[in-house]
Amino acid sequence: LAADIRHMLQVPYRAALDRISAADLTGRLADLKGRLDTELAADGVDPSKRAIRFLGDLRYIGQFHEIVMPIPNYLEMPYDAAALARIFHDQHRGTYGHADPGAPVEIVNLRAEGVGKLETPDLTGASAQISTARASSRQVHFGRGAAVETRVIPRASLDAGEQINGPAILTQKDSTIIVAPGESARVLPTGDIEVSGAKA
Repeated sequence: LAADIRHMLQVPYRAALDRISAADLTGRLADLKGRLDTELAADGVDPSKRAIRFLGDLRYIGQFHEIVMPIPNYLEMPYDAAALARIFHDQHRGTYGHADPGAPVEIVNLRAEGVGKLETPDLTGASAQISTARASSRQVHFGRGAAVETRVIPRASLDAGEQINGPAILTQKDSTIIVAPGESARVLPTGDIEVSGAKA
């Protein structure tokens, strides 16, 4: 419910990078951007809340597989085949561990992603709901050692900022959180629980 709106478009566009017509490329990108703006406008997203980025499926000529990678926004800057090839070589090296800067590169598809930023609720002040349920304790085996006395604490009884040192078991209707001996659990401002291991 708190996720941004996202639209993706893809069109075939096959050409060697050094054979691309800058005017043709920008025309294709402008068309994709226009279609995404229409989609986001239909969703009620204000232009100031829209973000659009372009991607391409690129590969070495003769290669079977492509790399989907962000490409510069050529609606706002001149097309530069050599610079785009360098970006691809770096991406290929980072993905596969090698690159061939002397090999020609082609683009196979153009993609565009449009994101509509939504107003999301501020959860930084959220805290767990206080419950009248009380903690208890019982003998629990952790691993193969002897059973140890362990607190059993209803999660709803914990408030933001509280820290529980293990061993402990935090219970709620749909899950159980184990805090093993040497671990600690902290209730975050959002109400989430972060479990950390013992420091060496």
